[in-house]
Amino acid sequence: MIEIIFILSIITILFSYYSLEAEDRLHSVISLGLATISAGCIFLYLGAVYVAVFHFLVYSGVMTVLFAALAHFLPEDVVAATIEVAQVDVSKEVAQDA
Repeated sequence: MIEIIFILSIITILFSYYSLEAEDRLHSVISLGLATISAGCIFLYLGAVYVAVFHFLVYSGVMTVLFAALAHFLPEDVVAATIEVAQVDVSKEVAQDA
């Protein structure tokens, strides 16, 4: 039992990491959807059927479709500017902490 939960947790972590590191926005959305599906499988395996069904329908389904539509319709320059702003904010916080 623990082995299956451990494997599903590792799969969730790997897909989540890839969704952050992927260069293509569509690959990020797909890997985020797969990460949420594997997290829903953990709920299902633990016996929380209602939580798993809600997670599959709302979080994995609707949110992944919403993110895919947003990634498709958002211009590339807006995404690049957002990433630059996020990197600048993080570097300022790191400089202040040091």
